[in-house]
Amino acid sequence: MLGGHIHWPFCAPLPAPDESLWVALAGTAVSHRVREGIPNSVNLVRMPSGDRSGGVQVERWDHEGTAFRRVASHRLADPTSEPAAPPGHGACR
Repeated sequence: MLGGHIHWPFCAPLPAPDESLWVALAGTAVSHRVREGIPNSVNLVRMPSGDRSGGVQVERWDHEGTAFRRVASHRLADPTSEPAAPPGHGACR
């Protein structure tokens, strides 16, 4: 499930027996009005082509200085993977 409007970047599994349901919320892409110190950010959803065994990947990109940089990456096919995000960034969990 993809969502937005609340400007809180987030990605997590929803309660389901096989963790097959996920929610990904968009952050604020380009604004001077950011929420609770969370920088401008975007979620990039990558769908595999051809062999779909790799699963969907959600990446969070935060704006730092003059560019966006990837701060988290989560492969939805593997819910046990750890996000590569600094603590407190509300990134994909």
